Parts: sequence; structure tokens; C-alpha cells
Amino acid sequence: MTATPTEKARYCEWFLREALPRIDPTVTDRVMVFDAGVLPDWSNHQNMPAGFTSLKLPYELRNAIESRGLRPESTDFITILDGKQISSELHAEAIGLHELAHHIVERDLARRLFSVLETEFLLGKASEAAYLANRVLEEMNDEGTLPWEHHGEDFIRIASHIVQRARSRFGWLLTIDDVIQPHSYLLERASTYRDHLGSEPDDLAHLPLARVLHVPAPESFRQFAERDLADATTQWQFLTTPLSTEYAMSLLDQFRSRRETKKSDRWSEYAAILARNKKPKAGDADRLADLVAALEINPSAVEVHLAILSEASALTARLEKLKALQAEDLRLEEDRQTLSDAFLPVLREYQKNINAIDKQREPIRHQLATLPGETETLDAMQKRFAKLLRTEPGPCAANQGITREIRNMMNAMGLTEDDITP
Repeated sequence: MTATPTEKARYCEWFLREALPRIDPTVTDRVMVFDAGVLPDWSNHQNMPAGFTSLKLPYELRNAIESRGLRPESTDFITILDGKQISSELHAEAIGLHELAHHIVERDLARRLFSVLETEFLLGKASEAAYLANRVLEEMNDEGTLPWEHHGEDFIRIASHIVQRARSRFGWLLTIDDVIQPHSYLLERASTYRDHLGSEPDDLAHLPLARVLHVPAPESFRQFAERDLADATTQWQFLTTPLSTEYAMSLLDQFRSRRETKKSDRWSEYAAILARNKKPKAGDADRLADLVAALEINPSAVEVHLAILSEASALTARLEKLKALQAEDLRLEEDRQTLSDAFLPVLREYQKNINAIDKQREPIRHQLATLPGETETLDAMQKRFAKLLRTEPGPCAANQGITREIRNMMNAMGLTEDDITP
């Protein structure tokens, strides 16, 4: 935003005038934004915040208001902007909505206090009325002695409603964490407070912002704010009270433990929303955006996380199957061992009998080993006999005698010609 501090203040004033009727049409207060650099009493203000709003400003800035041709009114919504701390138009818009939340909360507080004051006065209790009037003035001028004063649960609650209406009604781009940085006040992130409001900003969107403060806050929000303020008090004691080293470290460890637990819970919720990406629940998209901002995750990394988570889910499913197979394998191994224990004695007896039979078969096998040689000898004899039988008979008496001798041998052996004739 290349503009002078005064131009930034003018832009912020224009934005608030345009946005306020859409955020809450019942708020008709005049909007004025002044650049701190042109205000004599503020140009050298030490520790000047980026923006400042107070019910006392219509009276303190009387001359500046009259220079615009206007008369100060108690209902004026006036903000002092330090343009040197504003980096962009969106930053100026965020500061403007931050200061609007202050205006709504402080205006409602003043109305309630003055209502009590008027009642006391009408009842004739002038001294009580004077006391309350003094307390109202103190409240209006009190800049806070604790870091979170004026930035507590009522302020964060109204700011959350303002941001939700701005986002839903005219597409404002930023989040509650851009409007409030509670760590400056020793409080938890604004988005965490917003989470504990649940659907309240949508449910009460029809109400004027001041009326929202009269509706009891969700119990979760109230309990969280109570715990967070207790943590902030512990931190403040640690920062401002002389403590022994041991006690100081103990307080610091307690605080870190609580913070880490809260951050861990947010990471778990972030992972859970990504895990059900294919079947999201209502509000997951907005909640995911809030968590991305709260955990300071680069938006481009969300797609990478989704891919990793998808792969991890597939691996997890495969691992479950492998675990089931492993369990089945163990069961089968147990069955095998049971069978082995039951049948091992029988198997041992069986093996013993097999060995005994093998010993009985050894001499038989030895005799059978000689069978091929004897068979060959018999085959040779049969061939010799067949050759002799084929010898043609002649007049030689010797041949006839041999033939008779062969036949006698065959008869003695129980053989016929068919047995030896091929």
C-alpha cells in the first residue's frame, strides 16, 4: 500500500463506512478515522498501537472533529490510526474491524453502566450515582494495566461475529487471526476462541452486535476463556514478579505443556479433517482454513499433506491386511505344533518299524542283485539249444545220438521245443 499515513486513515474510514451497514445495519454511529501523525497530542505518543479506539475520543479530539465542520457526539465511532504501521489496504481493513469490535463492546458497557447510574439517581441515591459516574469515567479512560484488558472474551467474541459477517456478506478475505493477535496480550490464538464459539456467529447473525453480548456465550467458549486467562495470569506473574529460579521454571514448564497440548490437539483435528476429505462434514472447509492459519501452514502444503495422508491410508490398509495374515499364520503354526505333538510318538514308532523291515529286506535284495547274471546265462543256454535243434538230421549216427541226448536233457529239464524256439 504505497500511500501516505493520512491516505491510509482515509481508506480505513471509507472501508468502515461501507462495511458497517452490511455487518450491522442497526449501528448508525458516525465513523471517523484520524491519522495519529497529524494530531498534536498523538504524533509523539509512545507505544502507539496501529489503531486506538475509546469512548473518550469524541471529547479529546473535539478540535479535529470541528475542523471537519462537525460537532462531537458521544455516539461517534472514532479511531486513531498510525498509518506508519499499516502495510496494505487489507491490513487497514483488519485494523478497522478490530477497532469496530472495541467500539461495540465499550459502547454496550457504557450503556449498561449509565442505565444503572440513571436508576440509582432516580431512586434518590445521589451518592451512589456519583460513585458510579466516577467508575464509568475511570473505565472510559483506563488504558489497561494488564496486557489482555479490553481484549478479553467479550472483545474476541464480538470480533469473531464481525469477521464471520464480513466473510459471508461481502466476501472479506481475512480471518479472525488477521484481526486479533492475542499472543500480544498473552492469550491463545483468536481462532481457538472462535472454534469454541461453534455455530454461534451463524446462529446469531440476525441479531445486532450489541444484543449478542446479552446472550450467554457457549459453555465451551466460557470455560476455555477462563482457562486461558488463568494461563495469561500465570505468565504475567512470571514476567512481573520476582520469583525463585526453580518456581519460575516450574511455571514456565506448566505453561509450555498446556500450549503444546493445545497445539497437538489442533494438529490432530487438522489430520482428521484431511482424512475424511472424500466424505467431509459440514463446516470442514471453514474449519480447515482456520486450522491452516492457526498452525501457520503454507496453503500450498495442504495438497501435499493430502497426498501423503492418502498414501498413508493405503499403506495403513495394507498393513492391516498383513497383520491379519500374520495372525492367520500364527494360528496355523499353533495347529501344526499341536498335530506334531500329538503324532510325533506315532511317527517315531512308524520309523522304527520301517527300519526293521529295511533290515529284513537287505539279504533278499542281495540275492536279487545276482538275478541279472543268471538270467543272461539261461538266455544263452536257450539260444544254444535252439541252434542245436535247428541242425539238419543227417545220416551221421553221431548227430542222431547228439539229438537224442539233447531231447533227453530237455525232458529232464521239463522243456519242450516251444520253450526254446524263438
